[in-house]
Amino acid sequence: MTVKVTNYGPYWGVSFKNKDGVEIRIRGENDGFDIVIIILEEEFPLWKYNRSVINFWEASKENILYQLNVLKSFLEDNNTPT
Repeated sequence: MTVKVTNYGPYWGVSFKNKDGVEIRIRGENDGFDIVIIILEEEFPLWKYNRSVINFWEASKENILYQLNVLKSFLEDNNTPT
């Protein structure tokens, strides 16, 4: 698994990429963040899978855990190797 961390002023991000090329990008700016899944070079914003994450965009412990649970569900539903 490859991990990349970025931090440029108010912008931050963490990317994870497995040996099969599935990439997860968690990126933020100031107080908000989002999660994007990239499979075979196609981006899948997490909010397109589950629109409820739109209400959990602020970078708080509760919201990050909520979105990570939705991400886990997405990966399990799509049998994506991790």
